[in-house]
Amino acid sequence: MLLAISGALRTTSTKALQICCGMEPIDLVLDMEVAWFKISELKQDVSPFGNVIEGSRMETYEQEWHHSFNLTPVQWDDLSPSSPLEIFTDGSKMQEKVGAAFCVFGPQLMEEHQYRLDDHCSVFQAETVALQKALTWKREHFPEEQCHVYSDSMSVLMALQNYQLKNAIQATR
Repeated sequence: MLLAISGALRTTSTKALQICCGMEPIDLVLDMEVAWFKISELKQDVSPFGNVIEGSRMETYEQEWHHSFNLTPVQWDDLSPSSPLEIFTDGSKMQEKVGAAFCVFGPQLMEEHQYRLDDHCSVFQAETVALQKALTWKREHFPEEQCHVYSDSMSVLMALQNYQLKNAIQATR
């Protein structure tokens, strides 16, 4: 087939045809597919090209579909603190170290929580983890109480509005 596409002579080697046609060598494609299966399905550590990829520490994605009817829309406003229970979240990456935190205020500071994430995580992931942990804490400690949650990450808030969730962290909302 590559001969017909490229118009090369029959004596041209397969590897040369693959390069000319911009196709990856089939053995490398197969190695990549095997490595991806080991990482994503078996959660095994692999080192396909000398770099170790830890399958057990890879972020997982949600496979089931959620109908948007069952999801509550997230509203955000530029409010000043005014409810009896308020939660402030933040995530950051400084000097290649990543962390997430939230603090809870009633009439005064009630609780502070800090989390250290792996260095390869992004600021978006840190902000998302901070929000996830804050909402989980609120659900466990004050399930019926109304509260305001404050975040400085518009990208996380916009991701919450997306009903096509693939990320397990986003699905906790």
